[in-house]
Amino acid sequence: MSVYYPGASCESEVPEHICNPCAEFEKGRVRAAAFIHKDYVATIKAAPDDTVAWQTGIEAKLIRIIPEISGTSNGGEKVSGAGYGDVKEKVTGRNFIVSYKDPNYKDNCNFYTEMEKSRAWYFAYKTETLLHISDKAISIFANNPTSENVEDDVTWNVEATWFQKSPICPVDTPDDIFDCFQLA
Repeated sequence: MSVYYPGASCESEVPEHICNPCAEFEKGRVRAAAFIHKDYVATIKAAPDDTVAWQTGIEAKLIRIIPEISGTSNGGEKVSGAGYGDVKEKVTGRNFIVSYKDPNYKDNCNFYTEMEKSRAWYFAYKTETLLHISDKAISIFANNPTSENVEDDVTWNVEATWFQKSPICPVDTPDDIFDCFQLA
């Protein structure tokens, strides 16, 4: 026997769609990336544009910045399951893949080797002006193919992958964090 509960719903409040005819468009390319340790990701997510929070994480070795890269994000490929009633399928999440090339080749073999073994890092990537931070820890695969062309650069080709339920909402990028610099 079925029980019907009038007014019962799983619906949540849907905000208004924002339309700004004067908005500037965000330009593409994954231009920089960061690996954020699981012990520090809540701090960054609480204030993603706080330069001091980023600097503190970098100094504590809980954030690794990868500046000046070239890459792409698939934006999260749909993962779905069975629907019920009149609903054909239900979206259960997204599989994200961010692929990038890191031209800082020679000195980063140990970094990528150890990062492949770890499951303690979240991922953030920067487009032109906005930052996108994963909701889950990631896994990476890094390789270093060499072409026959004597003009081609040898780079680390990196693929970061993870699953999360919702899209990644962009946030403002902190100032001066994704520039190439060395800690003293």
